[in-house]
Amino acid sequence: MFHACKLSPERKSDAVGLILSFWPEWEQKLLDSEIRVVFRKSVAIINTPAVLYAYLNRPVQKIIGRAPLETIARHKLEDCLAMSKKSGYDVEDIRDYVGTRSIIVYSLGRFQRAPKPVAVNELRTSYGFVPTPQAILLSNDGLAELDTRDRKSTRLNSSHA
Repeated sequence: MFHACKLSPERKSDAVGLILSFWPEWEQKLLDSEIRVVFRKSVAIINTPAVLYAYLNRPVQKIIGRAPLETIARHKLEDCLAMSKKSGYDVEDIRDYVGTRSIIVYSLGRFQRAPKPVAVNELRTSYGFVPTPQAILLSNDGLAELDTRDRKSTRLNSSHA
């Protein structure tokens, strides 16, 4: 049964956060805040949302926490190479990924571990959530719901900054 809350906003311009998919091998680097920049070939939205939730895809399939989003900007290869230590990628992997185009770089604040990770089955059952390799936009209600869902006494910091 679905809750009244919708995770995604009606309009993209109303998004205040996003869920971004990561490979499971990135989990510890995210939890340890070693990943401070995330490279993507496409941008989720133009405005800078406040928060990025990290969703680990198969086989894990859960949201493990969040980080405040400091900036979203398009960068060329040279800039991305300079960010290699903050990205978890080595220089050659960045060269291969970026090539000659510019890509989107999400700059993250300190990662906040979810006291109780939210499994995809909970999100699917409650909200009709279907993970995609693209970013999933969050409404203000969706952001608040993820911040409080099944976190009895311990919650993620619910400030949007």
